[in-house]
Amino acid sequence: MQEINKRFAKFIELLDSTKSDYILFSNRNDIDPNSIYLGLEIPDSYVLISKDKVEIYTSKIALDFVEFVLKSKVKKILPQSIFDKINLNHDLENLEKIISRSQVLINGDKMLFSETKKYNALKIIDASENFRIIRSFKSSYEVRQISKAVKITKKIFTKVISATDLFSNKLTEIEISSQLKTEALRYRVELAFEPIVASNYNSRFPHAIPSDKRITKMCLIDFGIKYNNYCADLTRCFFDNSNSKKEKEIYDIAIDTFYEIISKIESGESIIELAKYYEKKCKEISKDQLHSLGHGVGLEIHEYPTISIKIDQEVDLRQKVIAIEPGFYFDNFGVRYEDTIYVDKNNKVKVL
Repeated sequence: MQEINKRFAKFIELLDSTKSDYILFSNRNDIDPNSIYLGLEIPDSYVLISKDKVEIYTSKIALDFVEFVLKSKVKKILPQSIFDKINLNHDLENLEKIISRSQVLINGDKMLFSETKKYNALKIIDASENFRIIRSFKSSYEVRQISKAVKITKKIFTKVISATDLFSNKLTEIEISSQLKTEALRYRVELAFEPIVASNYNSRFPHAIPSDKRITKMCLIDFGIKYNNYCADLTRCFFDNSNSKKEKEIYDIAIDTFYEIISKIESGESIIELAKYYEKKCKEISKDQLHSLGHGVGLEIHEYPTISIKIDQEVDLRQKVIAIEPGFYFDNFGVRYEDTIYVDKNNKVKVL
């Protein structure tokens, strides 16, 4: 309960700093990660937060569930009012009336333009970046959940690969993807994203979609699960050692680059310095730099911050969980090594 209390306090501080009246989250199409962050993962609803109240706008059929969530998650923190709106598409007059005379913060990453258009608010502000920054600072509880997600991901990796003759010339990319998904079900966990299984030529595409091609020579697998809503993100490459000497050598460079980046983080180098180092490394080794060096991980698989030469301001990595993923791509193959790390308040890095 204290964890949720601290999270609400951060959002109330944002209301104060922006001189806004309300925060509005939409869970109509997907659950907004900010709703999950606040313990309000209520499908088909709107969450309206002010300095002294949480209001849930939902359908009559979900009312009992809303009452259960509020009592179990936020009862001791803020007063609650539940507004029973039977038809969310046509019966939101009270919410519209409140917003029409207020300054409201929304998450533009998740709230559809069609939803905001119908509210004739005094002022609607897209505070998605503010919310991402708030959620980027990970508590010890969050680090434990992500660490558990990583451990389960690694167990699934090990089990699937050890039980498979990957280079028998009989297995397809889709079959390995299916095995990873089946093993995740056995662990009773959700996928953080659709697995990437890419052999040979397909591995040169960072976001390759598993195909019915048979796996030979080498295989790149990018995989992660969710544990208590928190994500893991790992990439490993596997090789037929008798037939993939060059690919294995480049993969070893990717692994070395990963640990070089960790050393640079611990020595206090900035995000921009890290990104420039990776850019230089790519130019030395491969044809192109096809993606950034890393990204935040949490309730979403890609969170704030991104370690990229394209960022326009510096970001402190301390107290953040980051996926570091150096990759090198060529005309006929690509390799990537990715692991999830936590940077503590003293810049000490722990590979989760």
